[in-house]
Amino acid sequence: MQKQWENLKEEMLERQIFLADVDIGASEKLGQRFGIRREDVPRWVMLRQRAMYLYKQPWDAENFTQWIEEGWEQDDGLPVPPESGGAAELSAVVQEKLRQLLGAILHREASSH
Repeated sequence: MQKQWENLKEEMLERQIFLADVDIGASEKLGQRFGIRREDVPRWVMLRQRAMYLYKQPWDAENFTQWIEEGWEQDDGLPVPPESGGAAELSAVVQEKLRQLLGAILHREASSH
């Protein structure tokens, strides 16, 4: 299967479809974000038009290629799970600090008048 996968990645790259391997053992947060457990591996997920599509068939290159090309359209896309931690947490912290700063500035201006 690995050889077929590598060949398919090259073929799809020529069509500007990017396939990637993700080691959820090395990135547990990514596995948690997309609801993929170690016992689910291998798992194929397509991210397209801000939605997540799950390939649910037994894997073979021909069926997978057909699904990538048009089969995914028959599936209901799921919302892409938001990031947790990292950028999302930093954004929330920055927004809160900006609110506090703006509140302090408005309070100071109101006090000085």
